[in-house]
Amino acid sequence: MDIKNPAGNYLAIHKSENEIIVILANLMKGSLLVKRGDVVKKGQLIARVGNSGLTSEPYLHIHAVLNHIGDFLFMGEGIPITFNQRFLVRNDLIC
Repeated sequence: MDIKNPAGNYLAIHKSENEIIVILANLMKGSLLVKRGDVVKKGQLIARVGNSGLTSEPYLHIHAVLNHIGDFLFMGEGIPITFNQRFLVRNDLIC
């Protein structure tokens, strides 16, 4: 439970500074398989889910922001995300 680093190990995916940023947080320490500047492709393994940051159990925190000002982890306009044309709600599963 890291109060000073609530997102823990995270990955931010975006095309440019003015695009939507997708953040994957609470990842397993040392599990990132991509580095800054890499192009991420659909289906690519990029990291492992963990419990870094302000969490007591493994899970993936995912969110997207637009119009962020500086700190994209906590600032910006939230953008809805869909998976296979489904908008998920808390505790939904992707099968």
